Order: sequence, then C-alpha cells, then structure tokens
Amino acid sequence: MPKPSTKPPRDPTLGEESNPAMSCMDVKKWGKKTARSGNFWVNIASKGPQKVYCDMETDRGGWTLFFNYVHQPGGDVLLDENKLPINLKSNTHMHLQNAGFNHRDVKEVRFLCTERQKSDKKFWHFKTMNKEIVETVMTGDQSGLNVNIKIF
Repeated sequence: MPKPSTKPPRDPTLGEESNPAMSCMDVKKWGKKTARSGNFWVNIASKGPQKVYCDMETDRGGWTLFFNYVHQPGGDVLLDENKLPINLKSNTHMHLQNAGFNHRDVKEVRFLCTERQKSDKKFWHFKTMNKEIVETVMTGDQSGLNVNIKIF
C-alpha cells in the first residue's frame, strides 16, 4: 500500500495572477522551488489579490515588501502611501492597517536599509517586535514613538 505524502507537492503556478498565494512565504514554501525575488500575486488581507514584491533571499526569504524608499543624500521624496511597491526602485508604501491587517496578524517587522554615497554602499538590516514601531508600521501614526526607543 502506498504511503501518503507528508506534505503537498509544490505548485509552480502559485503566485501567478491566475493562482494567487496567501503570502510570499507560501510562494517560498509551496511554489516553484527556484522562485527568486520579484513580483508575485498574493491575497493581501481584505484587499484581495495584489501584485507584490517578494524577497525570497534575505533572512530565509518569504518577505512581502510594504515600504520602499530610495534615499538620495540631501533629497526628499514624496511617498504614495496607498500603493504597494512592486520593485526596489519605487518610492511607495502602504500602512499595514490600510492593507487590511490587524494587530493579531503582525508580530514582527523587518527593515533593510541601503545607503549609497559616492562609491560606498552601507546596509542596515534589522527586525523588531517593538510594539511602538509595529504600531507605526500598522497605522503610520508616529506620535507614540519614543525618541529613546530600543529596537531589540
């Protein structure tokens, strides 16, 4: 008698417009095994299927990009807060609450910051469960942030 598989087979179409995933992590775990960072279709909370950018490499992959800001030294950029970024060059973001998430959905946020000055390139990569920062990412309201906040 054949033994049942312990996990379902991968679906190479998972994350395509005709077969949106539940999350970028689902695409990583159950989609095409060789999926690289890029655009996938994901059901975003109450928004339904949305084209999103999934980071499939950093910190074991499966991350959805909600905020993206390309900083140029000495410059300010206006952000479109109602649009999900679909690449690492666009300046846009969506507060998680506007995307339909609630506090039960979000326990941790991750930040990957890159700065270029002339030939130098610097990276800052951190995750936090700090409630004040998570609240700011959820709502966009920065009034509750403490200037002496501890990230870790």
